[in-house]
Amino acid sequence: MLNLTLGDVVFEDVERLARHIEDRGLNGHVEHPGQGHPAQWYLDRLPPKPDERRAASAWLWDAATLLVQRSDEPSVLSMACAICGGSRSEAFFEAVLDRLEGGASPLPEAVRGTVVQMLPAWFPATHGRLGPRVRAFLSASGPLDTYVEALLAADPDGALFEACARAAQTRELTEVVARRVAGALCRGRQEELIDLAERLTPAPTSVREAFRDKVQARDNAWYTTHVVALEQALGLATGT
Repeated sequence: MLNLTLGDVVFEDVERLARHIEDRGLNGHVEHPGQGHPAQWYLDRLPPKPDERRAASAWLWDAATLLVQRSDEPSVLSMACAICGGSRSEAFFEAVLDRLEGGASPLPEAVRGTVVQMLPAWFPATHGRLGPRVRAFLSASGPLDTYVEALLAADPDGALFEACARAAQTRELTEVVARRVAGALCRGRQEELIDLAERLTPAPTSVREAFRDKVQARDNAWYTTHVVALEQALGLATGT
């Protein structure tokens, strides 16, 4: 693709596209109330044909990568992250991780928390090269519930149970993540449910109940047979 056309705007190279994204982010301009983020301007104008759409997306990801590498403006970084929400660009992933890992130019605190929370959704946790970096960063820097989510995608070192135990102990394990863990184990790992349940006892009651209720919803036959043992392991009163 020699240039990129989005709507009625033609971009001759990625640098010009990056500057356009930067300006729009700084101005915070949206076209109408239903357009929730300025980055939607670009996503709404992607070509409909699959090949052209992939090529245009690659331009956007490259431009977003440039902005992550050089900008400290939260509004601009928010644009880059919104544009790359569905990205498969390793360069973008690496640029974000380079800054998260404490390089010469860390991400501003105004966006760092949001970026960290989105890591499991963004990053290819199963990727042979980038996945270990994501897991290592989350293990060291948390939050622990986000680390648990990353391990649900890929856990080559068997760290999931220990991460769940740590998150339960620090009360960082959320009901949403507890349900996801329960659902994952119900897909062929039911024999491990009791073991994990025992590690969740420091978590708030609502979190342990969410874990139990998800097991019941995903595998009622197993739950009916093991409900007493499961509730005892979770520290919940039986028969609730």
